[in-house]
Amino acid sequence: MITRLPEDLLLEIIELLSFDIQTLRSCALMSYAWAQRCRPYIFREVNLGEKTNPEPRYRKLRDVLEKNSSFADYTHELCLYIGRVKPEAGASGDGFIDITDPGLPQFLGHFNQLEEVSISQSYDSRDARIPKTLVKPFMRVLGLETLRDVTLWDFMCLPISILDHAPYVTNLSLYAIDFDTWQDQDQTPPPAPSQTPNDPPLCHRAPISLTVKYCPPYIHEDLERLVREERGLFEYHWIEKLVLGPNCHDPNVDEIGFCSGLLKAVGRSQEGVDGETGLTQFTLQPSQGILLSQGDL
Repeated sequence: MITRLPEDLLLEIIELLSFDIQTLRSCALMSYAWAQRCRPYIFREVNLGEKTNPEPRYRKLRDVLEKNSSFADYTHELCLYIGRVKPEAGASGDGFIDITDPGLPQFLGHFNQLEEVSISQSYDSRDARIPKTLVKPFMRVLGLETLRDVTLWDFMCLPISILDHAPYVTNLSLYAIDFDTWQDQDQTPPPAPSQTPNDPPLCHRAPISLTVKYCPPYIHEDLERLVREERGLFEYHWIEKLVLGPNCHDPNVDEIGFCSGLLKAVGRSQEGVDGETGLTQFTLQPSQGILLSQGDL
């Protein structure tokens, strides 16, 4: 005799299995009721990172979302490993999601409730520019009001204006990044949000944690200019926690000197409205291995 499980017992079982996605997928096949309650856990984290063999998994998920895009509303964490397939005969992108895939912009457009995003580019593709078809989808994702945490890896030609479209982000990590300031592909002004992440009026800037590591030292000059002029991302934020780890193998380059301008700009622009305290934590990690860390500034 088949009986229905009480609702509270069903939810408790699913909650206990929430960390075992494979089992939840099997449970979701049992009935519509199970499927409906398992989806928030199954789709909460979409991990198409480097170690997950992302390309075939991406294609399967892309096809699923094309049939029912509402599943993406359950996703709060998105991890992508992308790259550009080389034109040589026989080259393939099995190890990453092809950045030129015509379905990728639409795929990104399905996600509206993201809280955390991590996008890495393959090392061999790091010097490739982001296709024009992907610039606006990237900006749309970074501009989601739900988004708080963003990590970007191995983009040596990242349009600097992309950061203008992330006013709600409160934790930004840039690893092995260089800005494309000369041929920035964005000509669209960022949408002005009605509120900052902590929900005061727009004139009240909100705190952000910024990490910049393994990047060419001169990227700090670009960030210095944005901080000093309170443009782009720093129109909406003041830096509360700062980690700098410049990466330069030229012994004649003063890495710490490259950081000094940014630090001065941070110091001059940090005092916001209502007596905000500004920078409270600073860590400096030059490639030579010297470590300077100062908390509770």
